[in-house]
Amino acid sequence: MLNAAQKAFVDKFDLASVAPDTPAPDDKSGFEELLEESEKLVARARSKSPLVAKLLSKTISVVSAAVAESKKQAASGDKASAAKTLQQQAGAARALDRDIDTAVLYATEQRKFATRLSQTRHHRRTGGAIAIEEYLQRMEADEKRRQTAETRGDIRQALAACEAQDHRHTAMMMEAARGVEFTRLQTEIETEIGRLESQAPGGGKAAPVIAEVREMMNDAGNFTKSDNWVGATLMLRKARTELKVGTKGLELVDKLVPEEAPKDFNKAYAQVTATITGLRKLPAARGFKRELAECVEQTRAARAALPDEAAAMQQLNSARRTCAELSTKLLEGGKYTSTVRQVMDQRKKLLRAQQDKCAQPEAVRAGRMLKEANKKAQGKDFAAAMDLLDKATGELRAGHKISQLYSRFVAPARIAIAKQLRSNSGDDPKARLAELDTAFRNRDLKASETLARTALEAAEA
Repeated sequence: MLNAAQKAFVDKFDLASVAPDTPAPDDKSGFEELLEESEKLVARARSKSPLVAKLLSKTISVVSAAVAESKKQAASGDKASAAKTLQQQAGAARALDRDIDTAVLYATEQRKFATRLSQTRHHRRTGGAIAIEEYLQRMEADEKRRQTAETRGDIRQALAACEAQDHRHTAMMMEAARGVEFTRLQTEIETEIGRLESQAPGGGKAAPVIAEVREMMNDAGNFTKSDNWVGATLMLRKARTELKVGTKGLELVDKLVPEEAPKDFNKAYAQVTATITGLRKLPAARGFKRELAECVEQTRAARAALPDEAAAMQQLNSARRTCAELSTKLLEGGKYTSTVRQVMDQRKKLLRAQQDKCAQPEAVRAGRMLKEANKKAQGKDFAAAMDLLDKATGELRAGHKISQLYSRFVAPARIAIAKQLRSNSGDDPKARLAELDTAFRNRDLKASETLARTALEAAEA
């Protein structure tokens, strides 16, 4: 459909009303006006960027040649033939007038596309390409399609190639960032496991921790097979925390609570007091002030029992057992503190990343679980607190997946359907929009993606 300016331009040439055998108008038939419009058209096309001028060069040449020829004819006094010469190239003039804005738009979109392609290719070096391989291949294919279309002067096809993946780019760069993090975490964990296993066969006392971490890494790998990079990175974060806290706990227990208790009171006393001092330095010690104070009282009672060394040693052994139990609790508390920070960070990221509050239900449920976990942790029930954190992580994992689906497919599809509603085109867009919204609201992700893809394909057709 022509806009008002384009219709006016066509009317000036009005080829449709000029039959092939119609005599050419005389020198008062509007040649001067046709010439002025043609020259303005050529000048406007040539005033654009070099790329636009290049894309329009063939049509510009046709119109400018007609202008030059008509001027010669007019100079010889035959303005009627001059006007006819311009009218005969009205089709080229209309095409040029129509294509200028498209070419200008293409030049802009081509630069944007080149930036997106560069950002995408960059992740071959960062490790992020592991998470966006399909998108990278599509971008490369679009680049070839764009180049081919541009070479043959098909501006609209070149523009379509530039815009094809635009709606996915932001989500794909977020996905690539997860791929970068996945690669980094995987390397970090493998390096630390290698260090532990180099110190003792199978990792020594750390073997059970290493086995658990490897199982988590396998789970993370399974997530990647279904392109769930949110789940994969969250699992590797959990594995890293488990490895760090678990091995640190083993080292602390060995250091603070040796298996062998000295037989000499003074040595045993020094060992227990050193253990208490070490426990006080642990991150979670603030929540165990009362228990640590009880350990101190037990050591004081042991010293007060002297010179009855048997009674004094009995008190020290009691303090030693209390320290051992307390060290486990403190390490559990440290693990909770480290994990809860990660989960809270993931919730903040979800709240920032979600578009149109698409994953708000999952974020809200995760928030409630975090509050409940905090209550359990305050009551020193770390097992229950960690269980709640696992559930909250599951909600966030689902939320991130939902957010990704929405930004990649659902939101662009809703925009495409809305355009059809405004233009009254397509097959019952209201019903398709309602169907898509219902599927997404009910978290039928498979149906949501299928409906969204269908809508996007229809819009591109």
